[in-house]
Amino acid sequence: MPKIIKDLQSRIVKTAIRIFQEEGFSAIDIRRIAKESQIAVGTLYNYFPNKKALLYEVFQTLWAESIEKLDSLIEESEPSEALFTRYVAALHHEMLQKKGIGKHLFRLELMEANEDEVTAKPLFTHTLNHGLQREQMKKVIIKSYGLTEDQLAMNNFDHLTNTAAMLVMIGNATDQEYIPFLRDLFGSYIRECQNLDPTNS
Repeated sequence: MPKIIKDLQSRIVKTAIRIFQEEGFSAIDIRRIAKESQIAVGTLYNYFPNKKALLYEVFQTLWAESIEKLDSLIEESEPSEALFTRYVAALHHEMLQKKGIGKHLFRLELMEANEDEVTAKPLFTHTLNHGLQREQMKKVIIKSYGLTEDQLAMNNFDHLTNTAAMLVMIGNATDQEYIPFLRDLFGSYIRECQNLDPTNS
């Protein structure tokens, strides 16, 4: 049984994040990360079976920090439609800090996925952060537009958040055009939820 060193996984991830933030996605190399973590390559593989597994951990660690910041924004804001625009703008800012790691992972998924996997469900929906982001968007909509959980349940909210998550992850981080696009997309969704609500008739 391989020897497990306390806190070594955290050290590996922190090393990978530092290299990524300083030099970008292409600089993430298993041998270099092992060397700078002061461990053997074989030891690193005890924690991460391949490079993609490590990249996912980097992605999830970075986005967990962003989700925490965005949660604070939601909690501290007054209920109004302006909150949604502020949220999307803050989401855009967080994406800038991630230097396109979501786009790189999306490409890896596409290259490795078979046709059935691509058509069965949107990529990335199996990640922990996708679930967190979906719940966060639900919270933003409820607070921004005064909807209820029941109203959201009447429409395909998951499909909308899948679309939004993909747009955030694979979009051009220097282009803010998707901010009004998301606002309009969610605005249409809100109106549909309100129209489907029998209490509004």
